[in-house]
Amino acid sequence: MTGEPDRTPARNEPTSGGRLPGWVGRLPGPLGGLFGPAAVVGAAAGVLAAGVAVGVAAQRAALRQEALARVDGGPAGGAGEWSVPDGIALGGLHGTVTSLRTDDGVQLHVDIDEAPDAPAGDPTVVLVHGFGLNADIWHFQRAALRGRHRLVFLDQRGHGRSGEPSPGSWTIDRLGLDLAEVLDAAVPDGPVVLVGHSMGGMAILALARRRPELFGPRVVGVGLICSSAGDAPYSVGRPIAAFGPLDALGALAVSFGRGATKVSRAVTNSTLQLAGQAPGVTARARGLVHSLEAAVTRRTSFARPVPARVAAFAGEVIASTPVAVIAGFYLSFFDMDLYASTAVLRRVRTLVVSADQDRVTPAWHSAELAARLPDAEVVVLGPAGHLAFLEYPARVSALVEDLVGRASGGPR
Repeated sequence: MTGEPDRTPARNEPTSGGRLPGWVGRLPGPLGGLFGPAAVVGAAAGVLAAGVAVGVAAQRAALRQEALARVDGGPAGGAGEWSVPDGIALGGLHGTVTSLRTDDGVQLHVDIDEAPDAPAGDPTVVLVHGFGLNADIWHFQRAALRGRHRLVFLDQRGHGRSGEPSPGSWTIDRLGLDLAEVLDAAVPDGPVVLVGHSMGGMAILALARRRPELFGPRVVGVGLICSSAGDAPYSVGRPIAAFGPLDALGALAVSFGRGATKVSRAVTNSTLQLAGQAPGVTARARGLVHSLEAAVTRRTSFARPVPARVAAFAGEVIASTPVAVIAGFYLSFFDMDLYASTAVLRRVRTLVVSADQDRVTPAWHSAELAARLPDAEVVVLGPAGHLAFLEYPARVSALVEDLVGRASGGPR
């Protein structure tokens, strides 16, 4: 279809052993002299670790508007309320904490809120966080839903309190397998509603590909928030940095499309590989650009004013994610194609939520999902960024509550 992104996978080309391009060592002024190449690498990776990216080819305005036009968007959402119980810090809600060891030896942190007063047969709601985050990020949804439904939260591998996996297992497919193991251990019977944000939604799609038999008999509802089934490199295609050469390469991506995406991939791959190999330098460099990182986090995560404590909370969660985790998962987005999984999701009640100003997974990603899920409830929040569930906590919590209600009637 005219205007759609080219889905030809980028080749896994070598990156000169992860060496920095020569221009990094020749940076002028304070970049080359004061910080030096290692700090530039660390700072660039630190900013990327803040979850900051902008669209490459697919984020062109025309395509975005076409995608939004194809979505029968729901209400844009209200003002939202950020109230929390007295004495409870953001991210401070916890239940019964357990640890699950996966079949490849990674310890997963799992946190469960029981709901003894929930009606018999009420679905357990499993919330799966996104790239560079952890389970604490669901604070407002947890506050709204706890006691009403049994809730299960997990830190995905390498994130939060979960263990770091071995090289080679930083893949979306593996996240789907992890989710299956969490369901087997924490929700051994009864109906389940899965809700995933960003990479969490990808994990659900990977689960559908790996364990399609679960959908219908066990999984009765799925919510995908600011997520994607493929073409992620076209939007999460380059780091934003105050370092001219990296930003210039990102601009090239807008001009040259797929070919420039390969350039972006190679540069980002080199940056992340080196940063992951020198975590101490990277951590110090992230400290040097903390204010920049916080500002860019706010710019790419939110599209409307949020309380300073909410923005700070999101920044702290993102900044706690090791660069090795960012490096490990980033390249898996290039080869991801989970569109076929939508056929499995058509068996259950579905919800697709996008944000009109999402710079990480632009709204056209959700539009592509919605086009393959004709019976889904589709909501476009706006003005909203990638962390829309923090911008509109009450609205998103209500949407999840409604999904649980629709799913309680059984599979489609």
